[in-house]
Amino acid sequence: MPLLIGGATTSRVHTAVKITPNYVRGQTIYVTDASRAVGVVSSLMSETERPGYCERRARQSTSRSARPTSGARPRRRALPLKAARDNRFKIDWSGYTPPEAEAHRARAPSRATSSPSCVPYIDWTPFFQTWELRGQYPRIFEDNVVGAEAKKLFADAQAHAEARWWRRSG
Repeated sequence: MPLLIGGATTSRVHTAVKITPNYVRGQTIYVTDASRAVGVVSSLMSETERPGYCERRARQSTSRSARPTSGARPRRRALPLKAARDNRFKIDWSGYTPPEAEAHRARAPSRATSSPSCVPYIDWTPFFQTWELRGQYPRIFEDNVVGAEAKKLFADAQAHAEARWWRRSG
């Protein structure tokens, strides 16, 4: 039974050093974020790609052996409370006059920030990555493997975004 773990909760090294040695039911696999989990599970179910994932346990063992045995940085001795207070950062506020704020009231965001004129400046690379289409925008459209699908997905996104903008602005 594989264990997929990752995202903001851990790192590749943390998975190798702390989790893998304690999970005995199967393979521990670090996944960068949840959007990648489907691809990893598909690879695990594939007869041809599964061996590559099974070799990870050996690589994780190498990561563990490269780390110091204590697993932690050496601790520094804390100063006594009186010494810490004597060493505090001292600021003389008597000669400081804070600058006056530019605006005295909240302003609504500009309508221009949500207009279709911003669309050419959007980097769509993360959008395609979410759909597990590998490639850099706009070169992804020229890719022999995913180019056609990327073009269809991009056209759908453009149509949807334009329809939403016109509904809000009308």
